[in-house]
Amino acid sequence: MYRMYKVYGQKEFIVIAQKKQNERAIYIAKKNGLSAIAFNAGEYSGYNSFRLNMIEKLERTRLFFEFLVNKKPKYSGEKVNITM
Repeated sequence: MYRMYKVYGQKEFIVIAQKKQNERAIYIAKKNGLSAIAFNAGEYSGYNSFRLNMIEKLERTRLFFEFLVNKKPKYSGEKVNITM
């Protein structure tokens, strides 16, 4: 989400991912003053579902601490102009 504005210069965009990733993405976008909407993709099942749920819990914990200490990405990439 941070790179969406810093690299691509976009303040409004659409996110397509699984529901839990979309929730996190929308939260990050709002915290950075960006406007995003999300569409939920299909969910995984079985072992992959369990594994991805565990990863998502770790990512949300990491996100909390990153916002707590106001951490920004080390490398955002070179600026890319998107024109329509």
